[in-house]
Amino acid sequence: MTASVSSAPAIQPYRPHTLDEFPQFTPQEMGQRVLALIDSLKSVDDLSLEHIQKVTGFPMERVSPPGIKYSFTMYLPESGWYYGLDYSEDVINLKGKRDRK
Repeated sequence: MTASVSSAPAIQPYRPHTLDEFPQFTPQEMGQRVLALIDSLKSVDDLSLEHIQKVTGFPMERVSPPGIKYSFTMYLPESGWYYGLDYSEDVINLKGKRDRK
């Protein structure tokens, strides 16, 4: 009998997006969606990748293995500005530390 070894899928290098790809995510619109996210949080327990995606509509992408950090960033080439949202699953560790106190 032989065992097969499967590796985790490779993570593609992360790159910011442009308005050509996501014209709905202007700086003003993304700001409004982040404010809606903040307003939707009643406790740190509400903060999850799924909740962020549901409330903001941002297609969060994994940027570090094994799914520790997710990001959605836009780039405006004409101005050189970047804007976006990052989420780190390290918040789970913070929840546990808070519960132990």
